[in-house]
Amino acid sequence: MIEDPDLYRLFKAESGQHLARLEEDLLRLEQSPADPALLEEAFRESHSLKGAARVLGLVRIESAALGLESVFNAARKGEAPLTPDIVTRLNQALGELRERVQEALAGGDMAEPASPRPSAPTQPPAASSRK
Repeated sequence: MIEDPDLYRLFKAESGQHLARLEEDLLRLEQSPADPALLEEAFRESHSLKGAARVLGLVRIESAALGLESVFNAARKGEAPLTPDIVTRLNQALGELRERVQEALAGGDMAEPASPRPSAPTQPPAASSRK
């Protein structure tokens, strides 16, 4: 639960923007999965959402955003290209992330333990060990 009204409003606005941009990026990545600028933008949006969630202790959101961030990072480094299947799974993961944000904004339990990147598509081992 986000108790501070100012932080609540800020997270609501920022998370909505990050989620909308990620959705747009994924739509564009379906057509251009190797576009470096798009991959960088998607990486930055997921990274920013992860950071905002971390500051507020929203571990389930942080974990899900980290999963997206890791896939985008591997793709932008050329370690794991985005295939149509991965883009489909990223879209599913984004839907789950959106639900987690809505739960947090509705007062859901932010202290619930996060499962290890449940929404993240499978990554090659080399990609997950590099930052």
